[in-house]
Amino acid sequence: MKKAITILLMAFAPLSFADTSQQIEPKKKSIDITKFCYYADLEYSKGAEMLQVGKSMTCTLISESKLKYKKEQKDTLVWVAN
Repeated sequence: MKKAITILLMAFAPLSFADTSQQIEPKKKSIDITKFCYYADLEYSKGAEMLQVGKSMTCTLISESKLKYKKEQKDTLVWVAN
């Protein structure tokens, strides 16, 4: 009888310690396209320059670029080829 109880305790003991009620969710990174340009999940400020796929790019306000934009987008930062 003691042997059966020991086997049962050994079988169910790990289950009693497992806490599946809490799921860890990754924090969502807030994105602000009026303050930063983004590339490879990193933030770059206005004026930042980098080489992307063999082209020289600069983080620029869309209103300062030659791109067409809507008035509500004028404060948006975008990557522009040099």
